[in-house]
Amino acid sequence: METLQLPKGSLSISETLRKAPVVSLIVPFEPKMTDHQSLQTYLAQCLVRAHELLKTKCSNSTCKILFHKLKNLVAGLDFHTHKKSIAIMVSRAAQKILYLDISVEERILIGDAFFVRELLETKGRHIEYLVLRLNARDFQIYVVKSNTIRKIVADAPHSAYAYVNDISEKIGNFTDTSSRREILMDKFIHHIDNSLGIIVNAYRLPVVVIGPERMVGHFASLTKYQRFIFQYIHYNTSRLSDNELLFQLTTSLKDSEALVNFNLFSQLDEAKDKQLVAAGIEEVTESALARRGRILVIEKEFGKKGNSVETKDQVSIPFAQSLSREREQIDNVIEAVLANGGQVEIVDNNALTKYKHIALIKYY
Repeated sequence: METLQLPKGSLSISETLRKAPVVSLIVPFEPKMTDHQSLQTYLAQCLVRAHELLKTKCSNSTCKILFHKLKNLVAGLDFHTHKKSIAIMVSRAAQKILYLDISVEERILIGDAFFVRELLETKGRHIEYLVLRLNARDFQIYVVKSNTIRKIVADAPHSAYAYVNDISEKIGNFTDTSSRREILMDKFIHHIDNSLGIIVNAYRLPVVVIGPERMVGHFASLTKYQRFIFQYIHYNTSRLSDNELLFQLTTSLKDSEALVNFNLFSQLDEAKDKQLVAAGIEEVTESALARRGRILVIEKEFGKKGNSVETKDQVSIPFAQSLSREREQIDNVIEAVLANGGQVEIVDNNALTKYKHIALIKYY
């Protein structure tokens, strides 16, 4: 019999919940943002739709049992939560509620099993970044979240004119106007860069720099924060409103998915330098159970097709069963991270090779 080695002491498997049939109700749930009565009415409508689906998929006895359990769980929901959605999973032998900090669309599923990971694979990626808007005479810094843009006040003057009378006395000896202009521009760029540094250290987000080509090039040659720069865009924005600027950014960004990953891997590398990363399923499981998980990053197919697992103290189990258990273990890790306020990100295969295909950024 083909076997695979798994470490002792790995997470117990929720086999009772996974056994068919499992009914799953995934719905938006933001009681802090929604009128209580409206939310109650919506949940009641969801239950009606779930009941109708159960009647078509299950025997009468199973339908009654599952619907009764589902109805009781909905009745006991926490209306004080600040989360955005819920996932309720019910089988004849077990039940579970997850409060999630992700936006979802309503889904009612009946099948052999439910894995939280499958839900996360369908969620949209959250796009957030900083924008440095450059012009020859001034600059602004913004934060963009999804489809909104907000100006940030930096701790420095925003106009080049503020530095005209603040040039060292030796410049007065220059007869070369271009040299004087170059020194003035360098001084202005350094002030911009210092302002950007304050914002970057506060927000820890990637930066998109937009402005005239010469100004952008000058900034790129002097900035101390190159590692945070995702993209430079050559475009004169002096006549654009903030909303027009947002439209230009949206059309000019080369790859929004790459932007999200750029930020994610920057955080991973920074945490690794501070020894705050768990790598591989064994380390990740240990840290997740200790409630230290801030951001879990996992490759799309890891654990689905029999990936190798680190071995320590080992027990031998059938190969087919081991695949199911590894997948269960990963799902339980995901649930532990979400339950403790962390976030979960799924990336392309082989993107986390140096982290053994799964990594956890731990709380400081």
